[in-house]
Formats: sequence, C-alpha cells, structure tokens
Amino acid sequence: MTEQIQTKGLSKGCTIALIVGGVIFVLVVALVILVIAKNNEVMTWVYSKPVISEKRLIAESGLSGIDTVEVNRIADEFVAKLDTARYTLAELRPFFEFVQQHGIDAKVDSAEAVAFLKAMVESFPDLEQYKTSESMDNMTDRADSSAANDQSY
Repeated sequence: MTEQIQTKGLSKGCTIALIVGGVIFVLVVALVILVIAKNNEVMTWVYSKPVISEKRLIAESGLSGIDTVEVNRIADEFVAKLDTARYTLAELRPFFEFVQQHGIDAKVDSAEAVAFLKAMVESFPDLEQYKTSESMDNMTDRADSSAANDQSY
C-alpha cells in the first residue's frame, strides 16, 4: 500500500487568515505613521469643522441683531489662524468649552452666536481687530433684546 506523505505546513484557511491579518496590520501602521506625520493638518481639520458648521448655521438662521458678515470674517480668520499659527490646547480652551456647552446642533440662537464669537476672540485675542466698529457688547445687547422679543407671545 502506498503511504501518503503528510506535508508539514499551514492549511489554506490559516495561510489566508495570516495574509489578510498581515495586510490589515500594514495598513494600520501606515495610517498611524500618516497621522503622526500630518498631525498639524489633521488637528486643524478636526478643529475647523465645528467653526465651519456653526458659521453656516448662523448665516442660515438670519438672527436679528447678529452681523453675519462679522461672524464670517472672525470665523474665517480663526480657521486661518488654526492653519498657520502655533497654538496650545490651553489657548483653544474657550473655544472647546463653547463646543462642549452648546454643541453643534441644528438650531442656533442669538446668545449662542455671541458666545461663538467671544470664544473665538478669547482663544486668539488678536481677532479683536476684525470686529466692526460696533462692539460685540452692543451685539450682545441687541441679541438679548431681540431674543426677549422673540419669546414674548
């Protein structure tokens, strides 16, 4: 009788699993290296997303007492500073607190718009120069009075 010689090695299923696992491992390592190498670009993208969303919501809502041109100008400069300036997480704390408190939801009111502007200016105080001649405090007063008028029945 002929004896079958058993070959030593892995089965086909195990070999395929090792190859797939190896490819996934290489992709994960490449992704980690890419994120580490492009850390500034990734973080800028992550930080700018809430700014862009909030700016869009404020522009679409047409809030009375809120100067959307000023909001757009300050938000654009804030994103530009995120792209170019060196900053620490401590400097961005007012903006992070705004995002945590208000979130980026589908509705925005005048008080939230003013808080958005203040958070950006507190994070980068030199954004104060992009305000219009009318101060943000006046915008706050007008926003508060219009919010009170909106709530009266």
